[in-house]
Amino acid sequence: MLHVRNAYEDTLAILKEHAKVKGVVHFFAGTAEQAKAYLDFGFLLSFAGVLTFTRDYDSAVTAVPLDMILTDTDSPYVAPAPYRGKRNEPSYVREIAKKIAEIKSVSEEEVLSAIAANARRLFCI
Repeated sequence: MLHVRNAYEDTLAILKEHAKVKGVVHFFAGTAEQAKAYLDFGFLLSFAGVLTFTRDYDSAVTAVPLDMILTDTDSPYVAPAPYRGKRNEPSYVREIAKKIAEIKSVSEEEVLSAIAANARRLFCI
C-alpha cells in the first residue's frame, strides 16, 4: 500500500529499481500519464473523496480501467461531497464510487462490482 504525495515520479523510479511486489497506490491524485505508468508497473489505483469536489483528476480516472480501480476514504480526512468538512467515515466511500461512475459514464453498480472484484483479487479473499 503506497500513499504518495507530490512524489509520483520519484516513487515510480524507486519502485522500478528496487520493488518486487505489486499493490495499490492509495489516494491517487496524480495525472493520467502517472496513472498509466503505475498501471504498467502492475499497481491498482485507489481514488478518494477529492474526486467529488474537483474535476482535477477526471482524466486520471478516465485513464484507469475498471479492473484496476479501488476507492478509499482516507479517514478521517477528505470527506467526499456532500460530507465535505465533516469527519470522513468508511460509509462515505459510495460517494466516490458514484463519482467514478459519472466520470466513466457507466452505472454505479458496474463500478461497485468492479471495486469488490478488484479488492478480492488484490487481497486474495
